[in-house]
Amino acid sequence: MFCNMLDYKSKWFGRWFVKVPAQYTSRDCNSCNFRTEEMPLTIREWQCPKCNSFHNRDGNASKNILKKWLDGQS
Repeated sequence: MFCNMLDYKSKWFGRWFVKVPAQYTSRDCNSCNFRTEEMPLTIREWQCPKCNSFHNRDGNASKNILKKWLDGQS
């Protein structure tokens, strides 16, 4: 119901609303797409074991969500 309300309001104001699945976005490296093993939510920063990129968990998730949205636009 919340998503329906967001969709309605975004159309009302001439904006786009796109629902993007957020599953694994904080655990997938936005540089090389490597997926880390399960990690507790208390871990807020991590380093990718494959490409050695350093990630803030929330920033990494937002970049992955944007990437998923952009992939869906093509």
